Amino acid sequence: MGGVTPLMFVAQNRQYDVLKVLLQYGMLERERRPTYIIVSVLFNHPRLEVLDDRCHATVTKELRDCMALCFRVLSHVSMSDIEMQIVYGRTPLIEDWRDHIPPSRYKDPCELTHLCRMVVRTSLLDRGRLPDGIKSLPLPTLLQGYLNLES
Repeated sequence: MGGVTPLMFVAQNRQYDVLKVLLQYGMLERERRPTYIIVSVLFNHPRLEVLDDRCHATVTKELRDCMALCFRVLSHVSMSDIEMQIVYGRTPLIEDWRDHIPPSRYKDPCELTHLCRMVVRTSLLDRGRLPDGIKSLPLPTLLQGYLNLES
C-alpha cells in the first residue's frame, strides 16, 4: 500500500461501515495528520469503475457520507491542504466540496458539544478504553451514542 495506513486506504475507497468502526476505535486520533483524511476522501477516484451517471451519484453519496463521518472526529480541517491539491492539478470528486465542510471546521468556532466529545474520546483512548469504555460512563444512552460517533 506504499505508506498508506489502513484508515487512509478505507477512506480513499469510501468504505463507510469499515471507516466508522476504525473511527470508533480512535484510529483517526492516532494519525500523524488526521485532517489529511478529508483530502484522501475528496481526491481519490474510485478504482476499476467507469463513472457513468449512476456510478457518479453513488460515489458522490459515499463521499459525502464519509466526509460527514470524519467531521464527527475532526475539530479543524486545513482548507489550504485541499486548495493546494487543486493548485497541483488534482480535481475533487465533487464540484461543491466546500458546501460539505461545516463552517465550524474551518472558519467558525467549533461547537462546544463537539469539543467535549473529542476530550472525552481522547481521555478514553489514552486509557485504552475506546470505544468499549463509553458504555461504562454514567451517561444517557443518547450521549453514549454521540460519543461513539452515532450522530
